[in-house]
Amino acid sequence: SATSPRIFGNGGACMEGSDNRSIVAGMGRHKSVCGHVGAGHDPMNLILISTCDRKGGRGELLERMIASVAFAAPNIAGSLCLSLLLQRCSQRTCAKFSAPDFVKLAASDGLLSLSGARNRLLNLAFREELDWENTLIAFPDDDGWYPPATLEMIVSTFTRERELDFWFCRYAAEPVSAGLPGQPDARVPRLPDVVRRASSNTIFLRGSLARRVCPFDENLGVGTSNGSGEDTDLAVRAFI
Repeated sequence: SATSPRIFGNGGACMEGSDNRSIVAGMGRHKSVCGHVGAGHDPMNLILISTCDRKGGRGELLERMIASVAFAAPNIAGSLCLSLLLQRCSQRTCAKFSAPDFVKLAASDGLLSLSGARNRLLNLAFREELDWENTLIAFPDDDGWYPPATLEMIVSTFTRERELDFWFCRYAAEPVSAGLPGQPDARVPRLPDVVRRASSNTIFLRGSLARRVCPFDENLGVGTSNGSGEDTDLAVRAFI
């Protein structure tokens, strides 16, 4: 955006972590008004990009993440897709994986870096003939989850606020639902806010922006010698 981005939102996309606060943020170009899809607005599609090591012992956490998306699914007016790459998983085992209809599965016999896995799924997603102005992309980790009403609120905000391109928030081990009143007010972010607060679990990008700033840097992130930083790098590029 050529103008100053603004933070919106009042809920937390969440993962396990040491920060027990549920302060939230979102970012776009104009003021935001949350609500349901209104007249004249096309429904927003939602694509969630995630991956899991099937031999990593985190199956219950993955089930929790999928369940949190399933809870929100009836309230997502557009199409919903959780694109999930199962690593160290054969095609035969992948075919036996039980998941809701909105989960689109892919498999990899070996281990990929987190950035590499996400980029593989992004490449598949970007081949789809979608209205990318009306598509939202996010990157939940397999051990993260969305508190009730959070996904719905974020999707609704992007649907109503056509200039909103990038939303982020803090995460917490015990988050407060975005649908509850009395959440922290939004504020105008600075670059240090993006560096400190935008994580893979809490980044939401309008599809048109995602197509410009993706892919993830495959020299960064879990599974590389650097070990982290791919989400911060993407968020900074989205911000500037």
